[in-house]
Amino acid sequence: MKGSIYVRFSRLAMATLPCAMLLSGMAACSGEEEVVEAEPTIAESVLWAGAVCAAFDDLLATVDAVGEELTYEPTAEDEVFDQYIAQLQVQMADVNGAVEELAFAVGQVPVDYSDTASNVVEFGADVGAIVAAKDETLSHIEAARSAESNIDKGLEAEQAAITGGTTLSLTREFVAGLAGLLDNRKSNVDDAFSQASECQ
Repeated sequence: MKGSIYVRFSRLAMATLPCAMLLSGMAACSGEEEVVEAEPTIAESVLWAGAVCAAFDDLLATVDAVGEELTYEPTAEDEVFDQYIAQLQVQMADVNGAVEELAFAVGQVPVDYSDTASNVVEFGADVGAIVAAKDETLSHIEAARSAESNIDKGLEAEQAAITGGTTLSLTREFVAGLAGLLDNRKSNVDDAFSQASECQ
């Protein structure tokens, strides 16, 4: 009798052993398999479009934040010239940084999407005129600061203000042109720019 019980117990143990081994990795013995939902894959072109839109929004915000005119605080210790130059230098740095970030984002276009997005790539990477105007502005700022006479200092400061205005004007034209391109692309539901959340 004891032998019979032992045999039945042994057979039961052998029958349940495979299930016991599988329980650590899956729920096969319960008759139900654990379903893991895969994260939706975002196309590389959509990720790129999102990065371009994010950089464009940053540039737009930067341009909007730049004042039309430089201001002067009469109670400040700095002279008028120094206040203007300092403000102009900050403006150029902010605009230049945002422009370069956008150009970099545009330049990261996926190889297999470069032809499809050629209008954005060509326009967005064409920031040479803006950078040149910014560089000219900074050169006048440095010349003004190193000028020995007030006359030379004033002349260089005036040129810096003129080329600084040119830089901002070129940037605004660039922003308007790129905005038009992006709006056209977002109107196409199959386009990466219409699918990227950053572009909505």
